[in-house]
Amino acid sequence: WHHILKGHFLKGKHNWHLYCLLYLLSDPIEQYYQVKHDCCQAGFEGEDLENKEQRCINEAA
Repeated sequence: WHHILKGHFLKGKHNWHLYCLLYLLSDPIEQYYQVKHDCCQAGFEGEDLENKEQRCINEAA
């Protein structure tokens, strides 16, 4: 989380003001994670895709 915040949203810059961080946490970051959540719910991506495939293989066996 910290790596994504600094690398992606803060673009690696140091010493950001608190109001900039609060803005990021309230708008762009929320939208970013909402899109990721929607994609995971639709089955397009996610950490559990490998587990899901393994479960399908086990059920078919």
